[in-house]
Order: sequence, then structure tokens, then C-alpha cells
Amino acid sequence: MKLIIVWLSLCLPSVLAAANDLDTQIIKRYQNQVLALRDSIPEEGQDFDSAGKPMNAGSEWMLYSGLLYVNTVTIKADSLNLEGTSLIYFNAKHESGFPFGHPLKIRFHLDHQLHSADEAGQLMDRVFFLDDASLQRAKPEYRRSGESDEPIYRWGLDKDVLRPIAKYFPEPEMSAEARKARYQGTVVVRVVIDKKGLVSRISVERVLGMGLDAQAVSAIKKWRFQPATREGQPVAVEMTIQTTFKLF
Repeated sequence: MKLIIVWLSLCLPSVLAAANDLDTQIIKRYQNQVLALRDSIPEEGQDFDSAGKPMNAGSEWMLYSGLLYVNTVTIKADSLNLEGTSLIYFNAKHESGFPFGHPLKIRFHLDHQLHSADEAGQLMDRVFFLDDASLQRAKPEYRRSGESDEPIYRWGLDKDVLRPIAKYFPEPEMSAEARKARYQGTVVVRVVIDKKGLVSRISVERVLGMGLDAQAVSAIKKWRFQPATREGQPVAVEMTIQTTFKLF
């Protein structure tokens, strides 16, 4: 028994050092990096199993072609956790982007402890595109869960489509960051309004920053319309909306 205890006391420091070294490698590889999601996830984040399959159900709004700026990486025996901020877009060439302001959490539930950084990379590759080209192509968009496959017309291009009429449109509030900096301007958002008059898709076309883009999107999610019509029947339509923030 004494020999076993002595052996453990000699081996344990090297085992812990190896584990700490692996954690450092994984953290260095992914922390403070931008990752492009392969599939849609709930806007607040997603749990995945060890095969990279989603575990928790969707939410009212899903994030498509999402971008995650990773603030922190934590590694445990049974999980690999990423926490960060969603981005509106990212310019990989200039390493610049606009944060959307929404916190985003990704958790991988592991069936065994990670043995190498490459093993972690294989797991990450099941959920994220890990190349710069995908970062350039990614265009984050929020979609309401359960939207139908109905045809989407473009108001202004499809001449026989009559414009939807806004019935309820609360104005977005100025962000605290923008108010403090006395910053103002216009956000341009592309939306799809379904045949029920609900906003079903939202993406930011002209970025303003300082949290104002998130404020605009949060407000537009609540807007209600008398739907667009074509030949007297309600239809889904795509259009752009300008939201102007002014300091008074």
C-alpha cells in the first residue's frame, strides 16, 4: 500500500500538468476567435452531445448562419464550453466585425475526457466552419420557428404585390452605450413578413453599432402588419425597413 501511495504521489503531478497543458492548447486555439455555425441554433445558444448533435429544443427565434466571437473557453471532464457574443458580420481579412450584443453559449457534453487538441478540433468541426472563407460568407439571420415554406415575394419588384401595412410598431429604445456617446444614425434591416402579418425573418443590412442594431431587431420582432396581398390573397413578402435613432 505504501508503494502505491508513493507511486501515485510521483505520477499525479505529471498527469495534472499534461491535463493543464491540453486545456491551454484548446483555449489558445479557440478563445478570442470568431467561429461560423454550420446549422441553425436557438438565439441564446445550444447544447450538443459528443457527436455534435443538438440536445435542447429550439426557441421562438432561431439564429441562422450565426457568427460567434468566443470570449471564454472552459474545459471540464464532461464538457467543453464556449461563451461569447454573436456578431452581425465579420471581415476575416481585416479581423474586424460588429458585435450584435446577444450573449451566446455553446456546450459540448462529452462522453469521455478529451485526450488531445485535435480531438477537440474534430468535435468543433461538427458544429462550426473553421475556415476564413466561411466567415466571409456568413450572413446572420433570425428566423421565427415554425415558419412555413410559402413563396416569398419581393415588394417593389413583384408589381402585382400590394405592400403590407404596419399595425403595431413600437419604436426601439436608444442603447445606453449610444446615449452616453451621443451616437445616432439609421439601421437598415431586411425582413420577411409572413401572410399572417408576423415578422418571420430579420437580418441587418446596414450596421450602426453601439448596441443599436440589437435594439432595432428586438423591436421589429414585435411588429405586426396587415399582410401583403397578391390577387386579393395574403402572401409573404420581403422588404427593407429603416430604423432611425435620434438624440433629442
